[in-house]
Amino acid sequence: MSDNRTQTRQRREEAAARIDTPHFNSGRKMPSFAGKLTDTEMARVLTFVRNTWGNDAAPVTTHEVARIRQETGK
Repeated sequence: MSDNRTQTRQRREEAAARIDTPHFNSGRKMPSFAGKLTDTEMARVLTFVRNTWGNDAAPVTTHEVARIRQETGK
């Protein structure tokens, strides 16, 4: 995955850890989805998110997800 894709994934994971806004602080972490989605499902979700709201990003591949999971141990 390019640096931009890796940064997008990292930001998503960090942001998903807490649900805080200027008007709401949950004080809780979002439950982990580790191991709940296959590499193909994760690639499809990431591709959808990256292409929402008029963005035109390249698709995330199953191979990229598998490689990152292996590198990060997640």
